Formats: sequence, C-alpha cells, structure tokens
Amino acid sequence: MELKMKTLPAFMVSAAAFAISAAPLSAAVYFGSAYEPFDYAPGTLAGQNGGSGFNASGDGSAANTSSWTASAAGASVTAGSLTYGGLYPASEGNKGSLVSSGSNADFRRPLEQTVNEGSFYFSYLTRRTAATERTVNVAFFTAATGGSEVFAIGQFGTGTYAAGDNRFQVSPHNTGSNYLAPASAIEYGLNQVHLVIGRLDFDVAGGATDRLTIWVDPTDGDLLNAWANGIDALTPYLTVDFDGSAGFGNISGIAAFRPFVGGTVTGHTAAAADFDEFRFGSTFQQVVPIPEPGSTLLGLLGVCGFIGRRRR
Repeated sequence: MELKMKTLPAFMVSAAAFAISAAPLSAAVYFGSAYEPFDYAPGTLAGQNGGSGFNASGDGSAANTSSWTASAAGASVTAGSLTYGGLYPASEGNKGSLVSSGSNADFRRPLEQTVNEGSFYFSYLTRRTAATERTVNVAFFTAATGGSEVFAIGQFGTGTYAAGDNRFQVSPHNTGSNYLAPASAIEYGLNQVHLVIGRLDFDVAGGATDRLTIWVDPTDGDLLNAWANGIDALTPYLTVDFDGSAGFGNISGIAAFRPFVGGTVTGHTAAAADFDEFRFGSTFQQVVPIPEPGSTLLGLLGVCGFIGRRRR
C-alpha cells in the first residue's frame, strides 16, 4: 500500500516556520516582558522572587525562576511607591531602597534570558535620598551571577570625581573615567523622582554596532507623542555606540541588572537611593504602558494642546 503525504497550505507552512524560528529556547532576542513593582512587605529584599515575567519566555502567567540577591546590609524593601507624572502608570507595591554606610550596597536580579539580538527596552523610576555625589546607578551585566558590567546609568562619584556634578551619565563597560553625558545634562537632585527609559539595539549600522539610547524625564506630552509616533520621535538624552571606535567594544549580551549605591570614599559621603517599577520588553509600549493612551490624548489636546518636544 502506498502512503501519500498531504501537502500543507503555504500559509500553514509559513506559520510553522515562524513558530520554530521564534522559539525562546533557541533565540537571543528578548521574549515577552517582565515587571518588578516591589510588591513585598517592608523588610528583607534578598530572596524575594515576585513581579512577573522573570523566566525564559518572559511569560507573566508563568512562575518566576529568578530571585533578588543583595548585599549583606543596606538593601531592603521600604514602604510606599515612587510615582511619576500624570500619565505614567500608577505604582504598585512598595519600593527597593539602598542605603550605604561605610561600604557599597546593591541588589541584583537575573532576567532569566540572555539578550544579544534585536531591540531590548527597559524603564525604571529612581530617587536619590542622600545629598552626595557618590555613585548611584543601575547597571546591566553579561551573566546572571558574576559576569562583566556592560553599562551603567546614573551618577558616578569616586575619589577623583569633581564635586557638585550629579548628572545622569552612562558608563560603558565600567571603563573608569569614561562617563558620558550630554552638554545639557539632567541632575539627579535630592528626593526627586526620575523616569529612565532605555533601548539597546544590537547589530545596527550593518551589524557592526550595538547602540544604547536613553531618555530621562520625558514629559506627559513626550510620552503621548512616543505612543503616537514611536519613541524615536523624541530627542534622546544620550546615545552610545558600542563599536570599538571610542574604546567601547560590542556587547556580548545582557542577562541581569543591578541597582547600586556607593559607600564612603575620599571627598564623598555614602550614597542612598530608591528604585521602583522596573520594566523590560521588546517594545516601548511594554515598558511605558500608558492606560488608554488614545482617550488620554484627546483629553489633553482639549486642555493644553499637544506637546511634541522632550523637556531638556
């Protein structure tokens, strides 16, 4: 008896091929989305594994497979959330806080994915709570534990750091004094909540460059403009190319993130800061999920007009 194979329709073959190519276990793009609102009781942060999407597929309905690790002292969950603007989503839970004494303080969490293709977006809220120029930043690493620091965003204060400069800067590859900031920089300030949005694009410019773009403190109008026209409609705060031309080699991958504050060094007292609302995804809308942006836009247009340029 001769068996004959039935030919599948072309669209079914294409769909099957797409499903195979998109399987999260074999790809290095970021899948799904993750959210950490620090919805824990005030107290110890180390060992907490809440939020959503911290797994290999970024599936918010699946169990998280990573937990926070933290320095022995100075890292905790504190009551209350950070809030920002009139459109940014209402915060949930509490917040993560770092208070340094004589030594550094940090907490770290793996994404449970290693990302080195496509576009990777992130956002978070932060507030400096000690009047010092000592280091306060969020850094990304190549491995879930250990690994190399790929870049950090925040203020950077060391023993040779110029006093009075608490600008938002980027440190590529933890390269000592190579701190980058625009001419019209935004200062961290004291007890001021900031929204940081970032995008890491791998293999741009013919595959030779990995590009980090960040936006700091967009206005409500900025966010609406970005929802309507894409984040590239807004002027970036800073763009950094990792292509070797400035000594910043390409990025091998992103696997974990770490909020950090520095301890006492010559010329600078210890730092302290709050962090909240960490979001990760492959689109801008996943990391700044404005509720019902269409109706909100219509309301604002009727009151104050549309604002299309980012606040400098």
